[in-house]
Amino acid sequence: MKGNNSFRIFRLVNSAVVVINNLTISDGSSGAGLGGGILMGDSSTLTLTGITVRNNASSADGGGIYILDSGTLFLINSTVSGNTAASGGGIYINDSGTLNLTASTINGNSAGNGGSGGGIYNGTSGTINAANSTIDGNSAANRGGGIFNTATITLTNNTVTSNNAANGGGGIFNSFTATLNNNLVALNTAPDGTDLLGRAALGLAFNGNYNLIGNADGSEGLGITTNKLGSTTNPIDPRIGVLRNNGGMTLTRALQNRSPAIDQGNSPSITTDQLGQFRPYGNRHVPSAAGGDGSDIGAFERTFSFTPFDFDADGKADIGIFRPSGGEWWYRRSSDGRVPAGPFGSATDMITPADFTGDGKTDFAFWRPSTGEWFVLSSETGGYYAFPFGQSGDIPVPADYDADGKTDAAVFRPSNSTWYISQSGGGGVTFASFGAAGDTAVPADYDGDGKADIAIYRPSTGQWWINRSTDGLIVLQFGISTDKAVQADYTGDGKADVAIWRPGTGEWFILHSETGGYSGFPFGSNGDKPTPADYDGDGKTDAAIFRPSASTWYLLRSTSGIQITEFGISGDRAIPNAYIP
Repeated sequence: MKGNNSFRIFRLVNSAVVVINNLTISDGSSGAGLGGGILMGDSSTLTLTGITVRNNASSADGGGIYILDSGTLFLINSTVSGNTAASGGGIYINDSGTLNLTASTINGNSAGNGGSGGGIYNGTSGTINAANSTIDGNSAANRGGGIFNTATITLTNNTVTSNNAANGGGGIFNSFTATLNNNLVALNTAPDGTDLLGRAALGLAFNGNYNLIGNADGSEGLGITTNKLGSTTNPIDPRIGVLRNNGGMTLTRALQNRSPAIDQGNSPSITTDQLGQFRPYGNRHVPSAAGGDGSDIGAFERTFSFTPFDFDADGKADIGIFRPSGGEWWYRRSSDGRVPAGPFGSATDMITPADFTGDGKTDFAFWRPSTGEWFVLSSETGGYYAFPFGQSGDIPVPADYDADGKTDAAVFRPSNSTWYISQSGGGGVTFASFGAAGDTAVPADYDGDGKADIAIYRPSTGQWWINRSTDGLIVLQFGISTDKAVQADYTGDGKADVAIWRPGTGEWFILHSETGGYSGFPFGSNGDKPTPADYDGDGKTDAAIFRPSASTWYLLRSTSGIQITEFGISGDRAIPNAYIP
C-alpha cells in the first residue's frame, strides 16, 4: 500500500484494536503532522506481523510509525526501514506508549533537523520490550542513532550495529532505565558513546549481563565480569556479516567464524533466534561463558563454526599427509606441535577428511571407489563406522549441506551430472541434477547461510555455476581451463570466495564475495599442490602450497605471516589438498 509521498497510509482512532498481516506500507507522508506511515491514536493497540514499513516521512516525528499516549504496538517478524522524521525516524513512542518488538529489523531510518532516535525514539514514560531483533544502519542528527531512550527499555538478544549519531550514543542513548541482556552492540559511530551513551554526567547508567559492547566508553553500569566490554583503544570486533537475507522473514547480520559472540551468552527464557532457529546451539569446541547457557550473543544464533582440516579443535588448520604406501595419516597439531599418526585406508582410497560427528574436529575418513563405501574414524570415540553411498565413477563431495554442524556424505556423479547427498540432520537422501560433462564439483557455502551450496567449475569455459541455497543461482566467469579451483573464505566475511590457482605460474586469483573485485598474487610454482586453509585461526583461509619434491609446506598466513615447514616424504598426499583435482 503506497501513499505516493502525499498522504499518511493509516490512522488508528483512539482505543482502536487493529491487526494487520503481510502488507507493505510505503511512501506515506504526513507533512508537518505526526506519523508518516502510521499514526496510532491514544490507547490504541496495533499488531503488525510480516509487515514492511518503508520510505515514509514526517517533517515532525515518527517517520514510519507514531504511537500516541498509552498506545501499544506489537511488531513481529516485520521490517521498518528507510523512514525519515525530525525525531524517531523509524518509530516514535509518545507518553506511556509501548513498543513490543519481536524478531524484527529496524534499519536505514533517520532523524534529522537536530532530532534524536534514528531508529526508535522512546519518550516520557514510554516502554520498549525488544527481543531477537536487529537495529542497524540508522542515523540521528543529535543523539541515539539506533535508540534514544528517556524512559524504560528492556532489550534481550538483539543486535544493534552500524548506527550513527552526530552528538553521541551511536547505538543507544539512555537517560532513564535501560536493561540489556545478551545483546550485541558494536560498530556504531558517534563522537561520545560510540556504542552506548549513558552515565552519571550525561544520561543514566545501563544494567544487564552477557552483552558484547564493541566500545563501552561513554557508558556506565555494565560489569566486566559478565559482559564483554571493548574500549576506544581496544574495541571488540564482533566479526559479523553485513545486513542481508540469512533465512527467516527479516534481514539479519550473521555471526562469522570465530566471532567472540559465539556461545558467550545466556538466553534461558528465549529458545529461538531472529530467524526462528533453535538456541542455544552449542559448539562443542567453544567453551561457554561462565554461568551462560551456550547461546550466542545477539539476535543471530550461529549453527556452524568448524575450521576445515582442524584435527585438534583449536580453530587452526593442521598440516598433514596421507601416506598411500601404508594407508597412514600423519598430522602436526597446531595446538601443541605433537604428531599423531595411524593407519586408516589403502592406496586406492580417496581421502575425505571432514567433521562428520560435529565435535569440531576433523575425522580421518575415506571413500572406497571400488565399492562406494565410506569409512569414518570418529575423533570422539576412536572407533570407526562404515556405510555404502555412491558407486564406482562417482566423486566424493562431502560438506554440511543442511547446516546441522556435521559433514554430510555426498557424491557427484559425472555420468549423469547428478548430486546425491545423505543429510545427517535427518533430511534423508536428496539429489539434484546440476552440471555437465567435464565439470568439476566445487561445493562451498557461497552465500554465508551455513549451508554448503551445490556448485561446479567448468574448465572448458572458465565458468562457475553456483546454486546458492539462500541467494539462488549465479554464474560467474573466472579462470581458464588449466586452473585449479580453490574456493574458500579468504576474506573472512563468512562466504566462500570463487578462487583459482594457476599451476603454470603459481599465481592465486581470488574473486572477493563482499566487493565483486578480485586480487591476484604469486605463491608457489609448477608441480606444487595448493593446500588452502585457515592455518592461523583468524577466520580467513590462507593461501598455501605443499611441494612434493621437497616435502615442504609454504603457508602464506593472513595474520601470522609466512611459515615454511618440512613435513612428509616422497609419495605423500597433502590432506588439505584432498578436494582439489
